[in-house]
Amino acid sequence: MIRFCAILFLSLVVSPAEDRHDWKSVSALQPGDQVRVSLKNGKSVTGPFQTWTPEGASIGAGTVARDEVKKLERLRRRGGHLKHAAIGAAIGFGGGFVVGAAVGGCHPYEFRCLGRGTIGAGVGGVGMVIGAAIGAALPAHRKDVIYLGP
Repeated sequence: MIRFCAILFLSLVVSPAEDRHDWKSVSALQPGDQVRVSLKNGKSVTGPFQTWTPEGASIGAGTVARDEVKKLERLRRRGGHLKHAAIGAAIGFGGGFVVGAAVGGCHPYEFRCLGRGTIGAGVGGVGMVIGAAIGAALPAHRKDVIYLGP
């Protein structure tokens, strides 16, 4: 069984990767996929993919020549800023609560006594705000490089 797993792992690692420098890799795109084309002159074109030919590709209402393309990327939505903010807030609150509960607590003969839960909730609230801000700042798109020009 171990030998089978090792062979399977090595076959996945050694298998040839897609050649991003081959223009034919653009044929993997489906009409309607959101793409961003970076041109060699520094400009970029973003829009829905239409079709491709050996000479170029149709993006939105325009066409770009293969010789002008520096990089072609497919854009995929990963959720959105609100979803990322909610996940960041949950992680921040959890981490902050654990730290606050570990540090807090009462000692005998103290005048003011805040329990571990209270301190954990306070530090968790701060962590929640920080986590939500970091999560909202994350990009909402994932980019898959389809083609890299020469």
